[in-house]
Amino acid sequence: MITRTTGNRLHDGVIVGSTDNDDSQELVTVTQMMNMPRVQTCTVAECGYNHDGCTAFAITIGSLSTAECDTFIGSGEQGGMGVATAQVGACKRADCTYNQNLECRAPAITVGASGDKADCLTYAQG
Repeated sequence: MITRTTGNRLHDGVIVGSTDNDDSQELVTVTQMMNMPRVQTCTVAECGYNHDGCTAFAITIGSLSTAECDTFIGSGEQGGMGVATAQVGACKRADCTYNQNLECRAPAITVGASGDKADCLTYAQG
């Protein structure tokens, strides 16, 4: 059983900690987290999170005018979780076919170079 916790700590996909009476809301939250779309491919070698794939825990897509990967960092810094399992945490492109309530509903996305930026190549204006 998944339960709500005081500290909202997640360990191996299971909520741990003390409980309250709102188990159903926590189950929805954990299920949504587990269903976040993966960054299938990122070809932007200059990004500090790209080490044989995107190693950020989650990325943010979009600005008001582009489908830019807002998580991109090209300063020579290296970051990430060490494993290429990034997910789309948020998407600001409300006009995208895959966007529902500012959350990406695509099964997976591809990030690639666009000028000097990294863009969501899965973006489709809807």
